[in-house]
Amino acid sequence: MVSEAGLPVYDADDVRTRWLNLLDDAAGTGKVPPALLARWEVALEDTALWRFRPVVVHGDLAPENVLTAGGAVVAVRGLGQVHVGDPAEDMAWVYASVPVDCLDSIESAYDLARTEGVDRHLRDRAELVSELSLAEWLRHGVRSHSDSIIDDAVAMLTDLADQVGDEPLVEQTGPRLAPVPGVKEPAEPEATTSEVKMVLVEDDADHGHDSAADNEADSNETGSED
Repeated sequence: MVSEAGLPVYDADDVRTRWLNLLDDAAGTGKVPPALLARWEVALEDTALWRFRPVVVHGDLAPENVLTAGGAVVAVRGLGQVHVGDPAEDMAWVYASVPVDCLDSIESAYDLARTEGVDRHLRDRAELVSELSLAEWLRHGVRSHSDSIIDDAVAMLTDLADQVGDEPLVEQTGPRLAPVPGVKEPAEPEATTSEVKMVLVEDDADHGHDSAADNEADSNETGSED
């Protein structure tokens, strides 16, 4: 229906490419803190984040565009940016508008309503969308030659950089090695290593049985020599 209406349709690769282009434009302004650029680049290069099935996206779910009555949504307006794309674009608005302790229940309800299955990185992408919206605001200010918008965007980007520091947007989920106790002493250049013999460790019961058999064999061998 969306495509038939002539509205934009983006697959996962298209969505990621559009954000990468924005990242390049933002970096070109020289006004984005380097830590943010690095944070965004790592997230955009993480292919696991961009495995999602595109859906119809409203594109501007600001509170004034969602009409409620009696605790329920009764209408949605402001459909000028409707397209097929990343659901994280709409969820970014939702996450920014509700209390933090409601996020898990909202995400669970959304996953249950989807026929495509669980989108494990939905919240990660929504956070990225929220942060990149500041870069988009900066680009808009540069293109419209508006110093006030540029100053506003730079102030918000600086504040965001102070909040996130050097933390990655997505926590690494790879295997981690447990720390080895004790003090690590580096080997000297001339240091040599000794051969380590592998010892088979057996159960106590089997070990006791084998020891008795070995003792008996030793006794028989001694008797034979006599």
